[in-house]
Amino acid sequence: QLSVRATDFAGNQELDDNASVITIDHTEPNVRLYSPADGSFNRGDLIFNASSDDGGLSGVNSVEFVYVKNGSTTRPVEVRSSKDSDGYWTYSLNTRPIEDGLYNVSVISTDNAGNERRLDNTARVTIDNTPPVINFTSPVAGGYSNVVELVAEVTDPASGVKNVSFGYKASGGVNITWIAANKVAGLWTASLDTIARNLSEGSYSLSVRSSDFSGNERVQEDVVRITVDNTPTAVSLIAPVKGNYSGNLSFHARAAEPSEVKLVEFGYMRSTGSGITWFNGTEGVDGWRGVLNTTDFTDGPYNLSVRVTDNANNVNVSSNVVKVVFDNTDPQVSLVYPLEGNHSGDVVFNASSSDANRVGLVSFGYAKSDEQGSVTWFNGSEGAPGRWNATFD
Repeated sequence: QLSVRATDFAGNQELDDNASVITIDHTEPNVRLYSPADGSFNRGDLIFNASSDDGGLSGVNSVEFVYVKNGSTTRPVEVRSSKDSDGYWTYSLNTRPIEDGLYNVSVISTDNAGNERRLDNTARVTIDNTPPVINFTSPVAGGYSNVVELVAEVTDPASGVKNVSFGYKASGGVNITWIAANKVAGLWTASLDTIARNLSEGSYSLSVRSSDFSGNERVQEDVVRITVDNTPTAVSLIAPVKGNYSGNLSFHARAAEPSEVKLVEFGYMRSTGSGITWFNGTEGVDGWRGVLNTTDFTDGPYNLSVRVTDNANNVNVSSNVVKVVFDNTDPQVSLVYPLEGNHSGDVVFNASSSDANRVGLVSFGYAKSDEQGSVTWFNGSEGAPGRWNATFD
């Protein structure tokens, strides 16, 4: 409280004990930032909120919020707030025209005595008004069976990708069913199990959507159409048939739906072994063909089969197994009778012959020794095991 008095040269005096009241204030006001929170992600209208008091001294005159992009050399932007009915200082900032990125937020409170309190860089916040960028990479249009792998590359430079989902919808359908994706090696992936989800065979459209940590969302519908096909194509092995073979063995197979076939493979396995070895066939006008050089394998019994892969990657192995024998070893044969010498009348021929895979035929031959003619052959018949006989008149 201030007082004033006046005295003239005659000694008269006048006193005013209540001239005015002033406040002495050398103390900075208190200020606290509530919003935006440090580390927060924001889009649209960003609300600044702070409380400030001056401890009962001169009182708070103004509160200003300051924001500047992190690392920027431009002048910080200051905005003056207003006091709401609850006593908080607030300001609403439209971030849509502002460049996405990380921003430093400061707050300044000034009292009526001109004292100023600054809280520099009290919060670092991200402004992001741009939805994620989506690049759908797999699958491409075509036929698929069983499990379909869904893959997309999704980026969001400002706040980062929060989640990604893939969707599917039957052709002519209305509602999209969404599947949450996981990030694996930088890509977002999910599996669509067409069997577990009991999907009917037919055409489906695939979609993808993604949200970032600021709440922006991008949805891309009908990015690709696929055909679900879980019915394998039938296949049959026409050749070879059961029997003994040597040298190059020719295979021939036909598929029930030639236009739907991606690959036909022929297989072989030792009858006493395990695990079929497959080799690719070649498509021709009358089916699929292949050749196997049996001389590359040990003689003995083998099982032959065929399998087909259709355009939806269904694989069907024929249930018809053909049993064959690979035999590239000459049989053993020895002429037992007739002995060297003179003979008349019916001459009986007898020979012994053996083979690891059974002898099919023994033929006997003759030619005049004093003539340069060819040998005349005639077939013998098997008597006792390993013994072959014939009679020459």
